[in-house]
Amino acid sequence: MAFGKRLFVFQKPISTEKSNHPVPEVLTMNDAHVALLDARGPLTDLLKKLSGNDGQQWLDALKRFNRKENPWEVKPVKAAKQEAPFGFPALPLRHAKFVLDLPVYASKEAFIEAVKKSGYLFTEGALSVVAHDDWELLTEGGKYGFWEYTVRELTGKNEVKTPVFYEAIHAHKFIDAPHQSTGDLGIAYIDRSHRELMVVISDPIPDPAGIPAYLQLLVRDSGGSLVLMEHARPDDIWYGNGRVLVCRKLD
Repeated sequence: MAFGKRLFVFQKPISTEKSNHPVPEVLTMNDAHVALLDARGPLTDLLKKLSGNDGQQWLDALKRFNRKENPWEVKPVKAAKQEAPFGFPALPLRHAKFVLDLPVYASKEAFIEAVKKSGYLFTEGALSVVAHDDWELLTEGGKYGFWEYTVRELTGKNEVKTPVFYEAIHAHKFIDAPHQSTGDLGIAYIDRSHRELMVVISDPIPDPAGIPAYLQLLVRDSGGSLVLMEHARPDDIWYGNGRVLVCRKLD
C-alpha cells in the first residue's frame, strides 16, 4: 500500500490560475525523515548535557532559548561612577567580569558536593577552612557582581600591606565576597580550557592562631582544578600588578 507516502503538515492558501481554493502544502515522508535525522544528533547531545554535571546550567539556558532569548548572554553590569575615595585613586569604569545568583545550600556538605560535581576539588587545607565556624553559607540568595582590578588600580601603590589593601576595597564601596562565592564561580563560569588563577577577596576568617585572614583562590592548571584557601597576614605584601576579583551585591 502507498499509505503514508504523503504527510499533510499545514494548510496555506495558494493562488493558481485554475482555482482560488486553499491547496494543502505537503511534505513527503522522505523529507520529514531527513529533518528528523538532522535533529537527532543535536538532541542527543543536548540530552547528554542536561544529564551531566552542568545539567542545571543547560536547563536554564534551554528555558531562555524557548523564550527566544539569548541563552548565554550576560547583561553587562558597570561599576557605579563615583568620586575617588580619600587616599585612593578613582577606578576605571568597566563591566563586571562575572555576575552570580548565589544559591542557598542546605549544608556545607551540599556546597562541597556541588563544587566537586563541577570538576573542582578542595585541598585538605581548604576543607578545614570551610569547616571553621566563621566560614558561613548564605541564608538568603542574591545577585552579586565581580569586577577584576589590579592592586595598583585599587590602591594607587606598587605594593601595600594587607590592612591597606582591604581598606582600599571598602573605600571603593566593594564588599568582602561571601565565602561560598569562590565555589559558585567554579560551578557557573570558569572556562576549563586553559590555565587560570583567580583570587577572590572574601570575608576574612581567623587562622588557627587567631590571625586574619584567609583568601579564596580558584586554580586550574596541569595539576587539576582546585579550590584553595590561603593566609593573607597583616604584614603580607600585595604587589601592584596582581589581579583580584572584588565584589558588590546587586540587589
